[in-house]
Amino acid sequence: MNNTITHLENGDFKVEKNETCIVCNEETHVPMSLHVDFRTNYVDGAGQLCNTCANRIKNRFTWR
Repeated sequence: MNNTITHLENGDFKVEKNETCIVCNEETHVPMSLHVDFRTNYVDGAGQLCNTCANRIKNRFTWR
């Protein structure tokens, strides 16, 4: 689990959870709080892909 834990000034902690890949269900390095307009490998209407699955899909549909 690659969640980010931030120590806040008031002494509390904030846990930032990461998205999971919609294909393989593995945790990505993309925080859930990151807006979709700033994400790589995000598929509108479907969700977040990990780098491995995104590369597999891109390679499968690339003209050779």
